[in-house]
Amino acid sequence: MDVRRLIKALQVIRKGDKIKDSLVLSTLGGVVAAIVMDISNYLFWRTRNTEALNGHLAGSVLMRPFRTNFRKNFIIGQLLHLITGGLMGIPILGMLKMTGKDHYLYKGAMSGLFIWEFVYGVARRVGIWRNSIVFDKTHYSAIWNHLLFGAVASSLMIKFGDPSNFPTKLTNPQQEVNQYQDVSSLEPEESKHRDRQSRVVPADSYRYRESSIFLH
Repeated sequence: MDVRRLIKALQVIRKGDKIKDSLVLSTLGGVVAAIVMDISNYLFWRTRNTEALNGHLAGSVLMRPFRTNFRKNFIIGQLLHLITGGLMGIPILGMLKMTGKDHYLYKGAMSGLFIWEFVYGVARRVGIWRNSIVFDKTHYSAIWNHLLFGAVASSLMIKFGDPSNFPTKLTNPQQEVNQYQDVSSLEPEESKHRDRQSRVVPADSYRYRESSIFLH
């Protein structure tokens, strides 16, 4: 992603304007949502309700799991997790563009669940990351964290995204048909009223005719 586009987007947010660039909006929303997700994950880790931090899991993609316990390697894993969060924001914004921004919290939360299913299901099965999960509490905390990620990402995109990024909600087609029928049913009455008005002859014209007869 171009750094200049990101700086421009941050300036737009600072001024209170909306972001029109779809790529900047999606990746920025995904990164911020990933940070919120990491805060929740850290609280679970401190209370021993999960076995590892997201930086440990993401770092195991590049190195052996025990090496992610070193600070310098954990930072690499954390950066990889934030980059992944930014990339995951792209399909979330694409979904909001296609379906509209109504019920965005539900749509974002469901998108987070799909991401969780891919990361903890498919990616873990094929060996993309190599950390072993032993306790069920780690899975439950991960479900909550991904729900939070999707909801926060969609909320940020709706709040800071320009309305032109999202389709307008169309009216009910049946209402449009009924409205058309109501208007068409009034047309004959209006045409009759116009015909009556056209047939009414002004009184001045009668006076003019009478005066012309007497003159002849």
